Amino acid sequence: MNPTHPTSAPRAPSFPELLGILAAMAAMAVTTPAHAQLGFTEFALTDTSLNSSPSTDFWIASAAPADIDGDGDLDLLIAGYYVIYPTEENPDGWVDHRLTLYRNDGPAGAEWALVPVDVEAEGVALTSADLAWGDYDADGDPDVAVGASGQLLIYRNDGGTLVRTGTELPAYVEDSDFTTMDLHSLTWADVDNDGDLDLLVPSAVSDFDRLPVMTLRNDGPGTAGAWTFTDAGAALPIAANAVSAWADMEGDGDLDLLLGNISPYGDNFLETWRNDAGTLVRADIDLAFIRYGTADWGDADDDGNLDVVYGGNIDLVDAGETVVRILYGDGSGGYTPVDVARDFGGAEPWLDFSAVSWADYDSDGDVDLLVCGLWLLPGEIEGRAMVYVNQGGRSFAAASQPLPAPIAGNAGGAFTWFDVDGDGDLDYFVAGGYYVPDGQGLIEARTQLFRNDAIATNAAPGMPGGPAAEVSGLDARLSWTAASDDRTPQAALTYQLEVVGPSGGGWASSSRPLPQPGNVSGNLSWMLKGLEPGTYAWSVRALDHAFNGGPTAAGAFTILSTTGVGAGAAPGLALSAPRPNPMGSEAHFTLTLDRPGSVEVAAYDVRGRRVAVIHDGPLDAGVHVLGMPGRALSNGTYFVHATAHGRTAVRRVTLLR
Repeated sequence: MNPTHPTSAPRAPSFPELLGILAAMAAMAVTTPAHAQLGFTEFALTDTSLNSSPSTDFWIASAAPADIDGDGDLDLLIAGYYVIYPTEENPDGWVDHRLTLYRNDGPAGAEWALVPVDVEAEGVALTSADLAWGDYDADGDPDVAVGASGQLLIYRNDGGTLVRTGTELPAYVEDSDFTTMDLHSLTWADVDNDGDLDLLVPSAVSDFDRLPVMTLRNDGPGTAGAWTFTDAGAALPIAANAVSAWADMEGDGDLDLLLGNISPYGDNFLETWRNDAGTLVRADIDLAFIRYGTADWGDADDDGNLDVVYGGNIDLVDAGETVVRILYGDGSGGYTPVDVARDFGGAEPWLDFSAVSWADYDSDGDVDLLVCGLWLLPGEIEGRAMVYVNQGGRSFAAASQPLPAPIAGNAGGAFTWFDVDGDGDLDYFVAGGYYVPDGQGLIEARTQLFRNDAIATNAAPGMPGGPAAEVSGLDARLSWTAASDDRTPQAALTYQLEVVGPSGGGWASSSRPLPQPGNVSGNLSWMLKGLEPGTYAWSVRALDHAFNGGPTAAGAFTILSTTGVGAGAAPGLALSAPRPNPMGSEAHFTLTLDRPGSVEVAAYDVRGRRVAVIHDGPLDAGVHVLGMPGRALSNGTYFVHATAHGRTAVRRVTLLR
């Protein structure tokens, strides 16, 4: 390797005094008990720039998968910086900040084709970065928020091309040099249940001062392709090194927040915030004080209650410990802590933990853990990742095959799990800094993709049943029945709800969901509130513990004029209540117009489908009696709305015979 590669030593372990006993432990035989078997095979990548050469390194700060082109496989967006080191031919060298979409084109001989597509990022510094996918414009495809050094940007997905918008957002500075792994601080969630995605922004700054964590309310289109986001005024703390995750921890139909400040500076915390009608209220505090590492929500024991996992160095005021721990939730705010892995106190010689994530890696239907950190070998330290297999009964065991992981330090790094080859199990992508063999402390950038060779097959869940929409004024309750799955227990399935607004497009039927739990947790209904008038398309699909998405159940509904259901009058237009109501074979309405014009009167069902046209054409000014025939309709509730001169009047009628 080129001797001009970075020479900075990795970050000191959580207990510096342990290094003093390293020599005494050098002869220790490292043995791993026989545990569950998992296998991984490395894919060679077609883009050689992802790995070091004698004169280059690509330091990756964040990586996030999504099916951005709707072709049914997961692509990968990568943010980082490409370093050209000085040589005799190029004595100056340079740094090229890169935001690159790697299109998943499948096998290419002995390699896997992740084909780079440059994304315009002029003037954006990506030495530290965060990426978060979310369909903020509700047009049916994933867009992305990019947090960079001093900037926060929104990129709109236009038919698989990421287009930088002029959306005005707070400045963003991620202070995460002390950790090797992406913190996943930016997150999208529909905090106020209005059908669009809001954005949680930690690490915001103003005039170099840290600001409290913000929730930015999605207020719709702005001008010139920009979007409008407004600070919702959430009373959240400051978190310069934030980790955040959303889920419905109470099962009450809104999204609650897990928020942590993973900080080495004494301002660390991990707590939950309850969502009360769009207002976040602190619930559980002091769950942990993590100096470095990560935290997340999940359901480790398939009991339907959300658990919390965290890993890293835990500050205990006067002392610390290095541990991976699950807090098993009881659904009422209580937690039972169970340790999965520790430093020297455990069976494996872990020295540090930098990240932990969970999903079903062995396709047996329950969630396992991926743990990354520093591992003590005789005479040396290396980065290592290990899958801890869920054995039931709140017991986990380390798989026999370790995986590569970056060393601790300031070289950046990211890992993510996603099904790159579409075979139903989760594959492993990792990037970061590694020691150069015999390099006397030098480090190099390395990017690797590993195929999961789990023997068990994992079919996608079935389709949710009975999708229905119940509209009341400007609100709509969407509901469905539970799907089933071959391995994940039905109670542990989560659901992905997608709503496309009146001006949106739709979904490609083959598109894949993001590799994460569904956005409405395990709920079988969801309330949308305060919607704009128009017709909405919606779909719901089940996701198993390996983030396989099943087929979508789809529907549509119509939110009527802002005059609301039951508003029988609008300027220049009046529609009487139906007679009789409930109706049998026919109901009659009186329509009053103040001037002649073209009039449309139609009936819609509760899913927003137009089921009958009562009148469509010109009418004179005055009073008109119109009839709604019910012989071809099924029993149920219908909405009749009359539109003339740009105004709409609405009446509700029930068919019962």
